[in-house]
Amino acid sequence: MDLDPKEKDEIIKNWLRKKDEEKKRKESEQAKIRAKKEKQKQAQMEKEKENFRKWLENKKSQEETARKETERKEKEKQRKEEEKLRKQKEGEASFNSWLKKKKRHELERKIKEKLTMLHLYEERERRIEENEKAFNDWLKNSKNKPKPLPLNQGLDSK
Repeated sequence: MDLDPKEKDEIIKNWLRKKDEEKKRKESEQAKIRAKKEKQKQAQMEKEKENFRKWLENKKSQEETARKETERKEKEKQRKEEEKLRKQKEGEASFNSWLKKKKRHELERKIKEKLTMLHLYEERERRIEENEKAFNDWLKNSKNKPKPLPLNQGLDSK
């Protein structure tokens, strides 16, 4: 089959036009695919950024919670230590008070005991003086009278 050059040119032009259209269509499809992939990539990046932001918030929240818990435990420990020291001081004060009271009672008892002993000693001295005075008075008043018998000796006395 023999074609005339105009028809041949027309066929070639049609074929080239179709080729160009096909090429443009493929490029358009590829551009759409690239755009879609880019959009997906952007969406993935946004999602990752959001996930990272949430993770970071969660991490900060956990750290804040841990910090508060540590502070709470430290305050509780300090409170217990202060309570322990307060009780220890109260115990020492109570013991010192008891000890002072005990020493005071002991001192009072010793003073009372010494006063009793002193009183007994003074009483004995007084009686001895009275006895000596009575004896001396008797000696002055009775020149020929017999000496009195010492107590509880009866006739065995000399």
